[in-house]
Order: sequence, then C-alpha cells, then structure tokens
Amino acid sequence: MATFCKKCGRQLGASARFCPQCGTQVSHVSARNSHQKSKHDRVVNKSGQGMPKYVMVIVGAAIVTVLGVLLSSILSSATNSAIESQPVVSSDINYTGSGLQMVDVSASVKNGEIILPLNLVKQNKFVAFRYTDGSKTIPLLAYVAPDGKLVTAVSLCEPCRSTRFHISGDKIVCNACGTTWTLQNLQPVSGACGAYAPQVIPSKVVGGSVQIYAKNLAGWQPRV
Repeated sequence: MATFCKKCGRQLGASARFCPQCGTQVSHVSARNSHQKSKHDRVVNKSGQGMPKYVMVIVGAAIVTVLGVLLSSILSSATNSAIESQPVVSSDINYTGSGLQMVDVSASVKNGEIILPLNLVKQNKFVAFRYTDGSKTIPLLAYVAPDGKLVTAVSLCEPCRSTRFHISGDKIVCNACGTTWTLQNLQPVSGACGAYAPQVIPSKVVGGSVQIYAKNLAGWQPRV
C-alpha cells in the first residue's frame, strides 16, 4: 500500500523516514517503532515472569540436599575432646545400613576400676552395663566409633530419662524420643534432646580390658 506525506502529499518510499520534499517525519515509522517497542516490552515482560513452579521445586530440593550434605559433613568433622583422647581399639568400622541394639553385658569393679572385657565390646559393637555405688546405679554404654576409637559414656538421654539406644547407620538414636547424635563424636543431629548426648566418661584399655576409673562417676548427676 502506497504511503503519502500528510503535509505536502508526495508519495513516499516504503522505507522512507522523512518526506524528501518537505522533511516531515513519516507517521507510519513512528507507529512501526511503537509497535516494535511494544513487542519488545511484551517479550521482556514475559521472560521476567519467573521460572515455572516445577523448576522452582527441583531447584529448592537440590538446595536442601546440598545443605544437608554440607551439614552432615560439618557434623562428621566436628570434634569431641573427650572422645578424641580415647584409645583406638580397632581399624575403621563402617556402620552403614546397620541397626544395632544394645547388648547387655556385665562389668566388675576391682581396685577402684570398673572393668569390662574389650572383646565383648568389639564383638557386639554396642554394649550396655551398670555400675552401682552404694544406693546409686549408673547405666553405662560402650561402643567402637567409626574411626576405631573406644567410646564409653553414661547411657542416659537425660531429658527423657531413657537408658536405651540403638545404632542406625552413622548415628546413635534414643529408643524413647528418637533424638539422634553422630556416632563418631556425639554431635546432635535431630530431636528435642540433642543438647544432652550420652555424657562421655574417660576410659583406658589395660591387658585386654576396658577400665573406667570409678571415682569419675562418684559425683555424677544428670545435667537436667
């Protein structure tokens, strides 16, 4: 369709922006530019509407997974000074997929030492025993950490007063409330009682026996 200058009436070329006779700006160019700008705005606005919901869900799940891995790594690498000073009694142990309940064993007391055969701990991996001092009985536990260190502790989830635990993968779990701690260093992972992990009691290995100095338990009281 032919286009004419609105001012002088001269016919214009299809690509003309100004009338060659009078210099008037061609109106269809402005309209075309306006149309192009409008189209550009629509494209820009459409692209800025955000990603689809399913993409957001996938991205969110990926972020949660990464954070979980990082948290697990941080907890695993954390240290517990009481456990760090414990003797190594085994090579590294992989507890992945295991569901170990405590095995009850007996300990004896001699010359102020609570004595437990080390082979019972190594064979069963997770044992429970008791120490009685007068009218007070203290539940105890022993296990071999993933890095081979011997861990001995009071077998009590203090807030809920449970004395029984089990090992699930790389975690120790309270049988009553389900609170979990890392098996390697007893750092809290989840649950309401996380701040009160089984309290580590120093021990040593002498001639094939685990020995705990009884006086270390003489004044022991629950923290809560």
